[in-house]
Amino acid sequence: MSLIWSSMALAVERTEFNFVDQGLVYEKIRQELVQNELKVMKDGIENLSMGIYEIDLNSDSINEVISLPGRTDKCDASRLCLMILYARNGDEVKRLGTFRAHDIHISDKKTQGIRDLFVFENVRNNFRYEVYSYNAVTGQYEQKDN
Repeated sequence: MSLIWSSMALAVERTEFNFVDQGLVYEKIRQELVQNELKVMKDGIENLSMGIYEIDLNSDSINEVISLPGRTDKCDASRLCLMILYARNGDEVKRLGTFRAHDIHISDKKTQGIRDLFVFENVRNNFRYEVYSYNAVTGQYEQKDN
């Protein structure tokens, strides 16, 4: 008799940013960056281009947005980039998390009905990631305990 061990495989979705410098989502995120006096963009906030990735994380038919402020051709383990996750509520955006990472993948695993994020933020290892889950109490994505 032989035993067969099975393990559950997780599916992930890679983020593929579209770079924009106009549009409603762009303007709302740009306004949020100005309000929070985010001074990380070397080209300034006025002529800001940003990567936008939209995905529905909680199955409510409204896409959340991951933004990559500034035109960044490549983020990798040697160069972490600022990535900000926003929820959309009508014409407004609400920040759900801020990450310094070289990549974010969207997990099919959910916590409280909302998809987890695999955040690649290790400067020494391109393949290691931390799992972030939505915390309904704080309204933010937070790193899960191992």
